Amino acid sequence: HLKKLGLLHVGRGLWSLAPAFDINPQPARQRHLETGVSELSGNAASIEAAIEAAPFFDIKRDHACQMLAQMVSVIESQWRGHCRAAGLTAGGIRQYEGAFEHEETRTAKHLCGVP
Repeated sequence: HLKKLGLLHVGRGLWSLAPAFDINPQPARQRHLETGVSELSGNAASIEAAIEAAPFFDIKRDHACQMLAQMVSVIESQWRGHCRAAGLTAGGIRQYEGAFEHEETRTAKHLCGVP
């Protein structure tokens, strides 16, 4: 919902909007938003919808793709390590694979030219 956001203390009494907040990996979760991002995509939770809506947030498409490529790279290279650090077994990690590796991941890589 729209009231939920996160702030990060950046020092000297200053705060910054968190780049991500309240993200919970769920392998079997439906990819549907309760609050749509834009009227262009409705309630579709998709990479295409995020890139399509970027101009509404004063983010140019090229910059949105750069940010997306960086996120894909970081998530893809680190999610398993974070699971291991949290104490998940190999089986537990496999159970969460669908939360990180799915069709939207492949779409993001294709849109932004990530191998």
